[in-house]
Amino acid sequence: MYILIITLLIIVSLGFVVYPLVTRRPESEASEELAQQATQQLRQARERIYEEIRAMQQEYFLAHMPKEEYQARLAEARVQAATLLQQQEQVQETLAQAEAAVEAQIERITGVSSSSVDSQSKGRDIC
Repeated sequence: MYILIITLLIIVSLGFVVYPLVTRRPESEASEELAQQATQQLRQARERIYEEIRAMQQEYFLAHMPKEEYQARLAEARVQAATLLQQQEQVQETLAQAEAAVEAQIERITGVSSSSVDSQSKGRDIC
């Protein structure tokens, strides 16, 4: 009877320890997906602006647009593209910071840094 209870306690304990390692949290997947979607949307918006610039250049070179209007619209489009590029970089930087924070938290909890794990695995590969 005692062996059965002890075995059951060991199995339940292992279940609590292994379950978080095996499963992935939906919040982390959702945040990664949102960051990827934001980056994709910013990239697409920037590509639309680049296409507008190309169309403006064609209109200007075909003399369908006055020089002053071309220069004003071109400057505005460039500012918009630069703003979108900055926003995209901020999203990527925020994502990198979040990943670094997660890695630091994992390192603090486990006491093992990912860089030391990488160097240990490289050392094993050499042998």
